Amino acid sequence: MLTLKDAIVLVLEEAGGPLHSKVICNQILSRNLWQTSGATPCDTVTARLSTTPALFTRTSKGVYDLAKRSSGPFTKPDAPLVEKPISSLTYLAAAEAILNQESVDTSLHYREITERALNQHLIAPKGLTPEATMSAQLGTDIQRRSDRGTAPRFAKTGRGMFKLARVSVSPIGERVDSHNTKVREALHKRIREMDAHKFEEVIGMLLERLGFEDVAVTSKSNDGGIDVIGQLVVADVIRTRMAVQVKRWTANIQRPEVQRVRGSLGVHDQGLIITTGGFSSGAREEASKPNAVLVALMDGEVLVDQLIEYGIGVEKSPVTILELSTDLNIDPND
Repeated sequence: MLTLKDAIVLVLEEAGGPLHSKVICNQILSRNLWQTSGATPCDTVTARLSTTPALFTRTSKGVYDLAKRSSGPFTKPDAPLVEKPISSLTYLAAAEAILNQESVDTSLHYREITERALNQHLIAPKGLTPEATMSAQLGTDIQRRSDRGTAPRFAKTGRGMFKLARVSVSPIGERVDSHNTKVREALHKRIREMDAHKFEEVIGMLLERLGFEDVAVTSKSNDGGIDVIGQLVVADVIRTRMAVQVKRWTANIQRPEVQRVRGSLGVHDQGLIITTGGFSSGAREEASKPNAVLVALMDGEVLVDQLIEYGIGVEKSPVTILELSTDLNIDPND
């Protein structure tokens, strides 16, 4: 395990050029080069980059390189650099990184966001239409956060135009956010403590809302978990048989549990583990192991998000808050 400083140096040396701080952070965490118990590891990475000028230098907003490479003449390596990111962000994380490079309240078209993300090697598209994917994911994120009652990450300002959402600082908005946070925590506590039969009903209901059909509980374990088989149906065309394991755990699920689930899958099965707790870095690494059947993971935080989004265990009350806008620009002295 490396120190944070050494991990950043390693990533930048392997990249052969400047990278966005979020790409650096994602690479460090995905490769388990450094570990932290903090809730915002990428903020810690950015802080170290910006406060260690002897080692790192900022080449543009959010983008950093090794100081020794930027301050003096750079010798081009004998082998050409491959125009491929060593690690890519999700589309939403990339969009946030691009919009963070702009001034407050600046809107960009999703095509421009995508183009910049590609040029900065923030995303590595697998499909042929990354612009469409970016647009769809931005729109879906806005809708889902509204459904979940969580603070928006992006705002749509016009046809195809998006900006970073401004967090409400009004007293009413703060009270709403505080209330919703308490409800989320109470819901999480409730599902961790409910009896096995009720928990089974909740998970079955959620899976059906997510698009599963023919959901059947195959067994119950003595560790608070249940095993479920079902078919995930997409647009009534794609049908994927899923083996789902659900755990009412407070501790993190470790790598061996993911290996056990993968080993129990049938030839045409896909795996999904749902827990009220979390997953260790080893478990997440094992779940996305190359050349192996993918095992999807849903931790307690995401589980609560999904329950709220589909109205399971909560009731939603619409609230309309009026605020004076600045578009009239009325001068009281006129």
